[in-house]
Amino acid sequence: MTFKDYIFDCLQFHLLYPKQRQGQVAFNVLADARPDISEKVQGTEIDPFYDDEHLLAFYDFVAKSW
Repeated sequence: MTFKDYIFDCLQFHLLYPKQRQGQVAFNVLADARPDISEKVQGTEIDPFYDDEHLLAFYDFVAKSW
């Protein structure tokens, strides 16, 4: 899986579960695809699970860590 595939999976997941916020989707899909990266993000200032405003920094970190 590439980072591009991850983003596509996020879009697909959000279509299936529209009640989840984008930050929740982004983190949940990452935890499934790359738990090694999600563990580095969880609970930090860039964790988007509870705050979508962290998405830009989150995606930047994930892309660089991929």
